[in-house]
Amino acid sequence: MTTISRTPGLRRSLLALVAALSAGALLAASGALAQAPKPKPKQPAQQPAQPPAQPPAAPAQAAAPAALPQFVSTPWVKLCETQPNKICVTRALLRTDAGQPLALAEFAEPDGQPKILRITLPLGMLLDYGTRLLIDQAQQPLATARFVTCLEGCITFYQVSPDLQDKLKKGQTLVIQAVNLNNQPMSFPLPLATFGKALDGPPTDPKVFAEEQKKLQEELQKKARELQQRQGAPAAAPK
Repeated sequence: MTTISRTPGLRRSLLALVAALSAGALLAASGALAQAPKPKPKQPAQQPAQPPAQPPAAPAQAAAPAALPQFVSTPWVKLCETQPNKICVTRALLRTDAGQPLALAEFAEPDGQPKILRITLPLGMLLDYGTRLLIDQAQQPLATARFVTCLEGCITFYQVSPDLQDKLKKGQTLVIQAVNLNNQPMSFPLPLATFGKALDGPPTDPKVFAEEQKKLQEELQKKARELQQRQGAPAAAPK
């Protein structure tokens, strides 16, 4: 089976994104994506306390719940190469608003071979569970696949049927589900609004794509600095 990694130019850019899908990104997202925490066990019954001599003070206002991170997706972009064999890859990257990568989806069309949907998630996933794909509000998955490797990122492959391709082009959101090592379910929603246009349209110029990647990297670095400032992290010492 021809995989995306066999194309040299695409491989360099893909490996950079896969390397960014680290355990740190998983930990940052797990608080927002995991199931609600289990209730605390009941404490042994105690004797009722004596009523206070004076009315208790009004309780302080409850702290507002922590805001969940917002997801940001890059538009779907189509890249093609002809050496050594022709292949086109339409892909999108999901990240938090703080710039941490969460999921990478790549729709590969190798010349003369079956189409493949490659999903890369952060490290720290439960391998036996694998991933499953849902479109929009569907309750039943369209397909499931086990992880084939979990080195720089946890990767699964799906052979794309005409039905799956049609649903991806007509759907609004691709939901990728997995389970982490703490046995907590994770959901990664990738918008599909620009998928069909990118898939059927001409490939993006490599120079334009390189410039967009540069701008994205600068944006991620800026958001990382802003996040450090919000968290009160000490600024880096000037060189």
